[in-house]
Amino acid sequence: MPKTKFVLIDYENVHTFSPADLSVLKAEEVRVKLFLGVHNKEIGVDLVDALLPIGSRVELVRLRTAGTNALDLLIAFYVGKLWHETPESSFYIISRDADYNPLIKNLQAIGVDVHRRACIADVEKDVPAAAPSLGDLVATATAALCKNLHRPSTLKTLRNLLNVKKELSEEQVQELIGALTKNGVVQTAGNKVSYNFGGQLEAGDDPAPPGQGGLPLQQP
Repeated sequence: MPKTKFVLIDYENVHTFSPADLSVLKAEEVRVKLFLGVHNKEIGVDLVDALLPIGSRVELVRLRTAGTNALDLLIAFYVGKLWHETPESSFYIISRDADYNPLIKNLQAIGVDVHRRACIADVEKDVPAAAPSLGDLVATATAALCKNLHRPSTLKTLRNLLNVKKELSEEQVQELIGALTKNGVVQTAGNKVSYNFGGQLEAGDDPAPPGQGGLPLQQP
């Protein structure tokens, strides 16, 4: 009998699915845990169509109270709970959020077969979620900041803009800001941020208005 695979979907982070993603869910050994945040009031029709035929292998897990990383912590709890019940199983967290990585490494160190994947299709391919290099992040962030009409004026708003999709860990964001500073693109004075493009130092102003979005540091 094939090894049971628990697919734990962070719906706050990943909520669009390709036909290749949905086909993976048809396998008899797959058990789906769909984690919904407080503000996730709707589920995509394609996902619902894929889940209905396998209803007995699906559980919707709703977050009842919002909070920082609350859904991530709930998923971590479920991995531990399911592992305790079925230690021979494999666990796949479907999320682009690299903050799961330290948790996964620590669980793997004690024998838990747990992984993070950026999409469901990669569960079948057994391909680790790709992580962009620091050089790639610096190049992309530099180009995007140069084009932005509005740049953050504080370190806090800069961190938020660089990680608007919640795909980078706090450590990655700090490394990215450090590299941008070393390259002379970003200059800080206390909590204030200025930018150097074309030899001209410019102070940051307000963050991008609604609809302008953050910096596209990673592909969706």
